[in-house]
Amino acid sequence: MQTPLTIGQFIDSYLPVTDGVVSVVRNYAYWLNEKYGKCVVYAPNTKSFVNPDPFDVQSYLSIPIPGRKPYRFGFPALDVRYRKQLNQMQFDLVHSHSPFSSGSEALRVAKKQNIPLVGTFHSKFYDDFLQYFHTNYLSLFLLVYIVLLTLKILLKLYTRKIPAIHSHLFLLFLYY
Repeated sequence: MQTPLTIGQFIDSYLPVTDGVVSVVRNYAYWLNEKYGKCVVYAPNTKSFVNPDPFDVQSYLSIPIPGRKPYRFGFPALDVRYRKQLNQMQFDLVHSHSPFSSGSEALRVAKKQNIPLVGTFHSKFYDDFLQYFHTNYLSLFLLVYIVLLTLKILLKLYTRKIPAIHSHLFLLFLYY
């Protein structure tokens, strides 16, 4: 086996949510942990979470999203316990599974540690927004906002020639 890797995966929802993104992250974490080293999943906390998996799951402060139970919105920057644990980690790679709070956190870690960042957006955000807000205009506005924000971040990082962007960032838009 090659040198073991340490990989951080950042996701905006985790168990008890059992959607496709959570399934993908659990699968990735299992196999990365099994075959390639250590994988740690970072996600918003829930009151009753007990980790059933053989890999490490770390949580951070969050609140419920109104009307979207059991989904939560995370505040990793405000969680001192989480920050202390994260500061002890040295990753080889971080993987963001969302452009929201966990994606921002993965980006912050990649920049701070000067490591590659992989970003995968798993959702049809327009459809998700339309289902939640019931308006085409707001759904389209939010979709454009996410795309422009992502491009702005990429442009800032690319112009600074940070290795996490310069040669290693992959944005995969997966629709299922």
